[in-house]
Amino acid sequence: MPLRKGQLTLHGGCFCRSIRYTINIPEFSERPVVEKDPQAPLGPQTEVEKRLPVITVDHCHSCRHSTGVLMQNWVICPQRWVEFTVTTKDIGGGEQERMHIPTQDLLVPSAELQGKCSIRSFSSSEHAARTFCGTCGTNLFFYYGGPENEMAKPENWGPYCDVTLGSLDEEFLKMEELRPARQVHRKEAVEWLGEVLDGATEVFREEGEKV
Repeated sequence: MPLRKGQLTLHGGCFCRSIRYTINIPEFSERPVVEKDPQAPLGPQTEVEKRLPVITVDHCHSCRHSTGVLMQNWVICPQRWVEFTVTTKDIGGGEQERMHIPTQDLLVPSAELQGKCSIRSFSSSEHAARTFCGTCGTNLFFYYGGPENEMAKPENWGPYCDVTLGSLDEEFLKMEELRPARQVHRKEAVEWLGEVLDGATEVFREEGEKV
């Protein structure tokens, strides 16, 4: 089942709930176009999969080692769709009220911001930042800000980020329309896992359709 064409709001956050986010997916006509067809599709590709958000299974070495999972799953979307709130802490360690954080500030948090809340960031490579909760350890976001990132230009998608699919609230993970539609970095997959996924494409098919 492809993602609905109507507006959809998703909620998620870290395990301890100190970091919360909302993804506001607009109507189909307002979603940026995904120009490239997937090299390793999961299920039939409709016109919906040709626009953001892209929901992926990611096999890259960096994602595997930095998260400790055999494959990471992402919701790739424009930064302007995402809103964040965090719980700050006072000097005595007690929790204060929640505050809104600009998306870019959270994806690449300053030392000052990290000192006020549980947001932490790790640079896994040049221009790449992985954001996680320093309290419960939940891996939340990936951002790449390299100058050669063509899709981040205003005339294309504009600034975007990757949100971990598994950090969505449970009610959204149960939605069939949020199944991953493609594999990325397929050549870097753990061999036996790649074979399992290649043999399990039936799970992603609609009745009577071929992948």
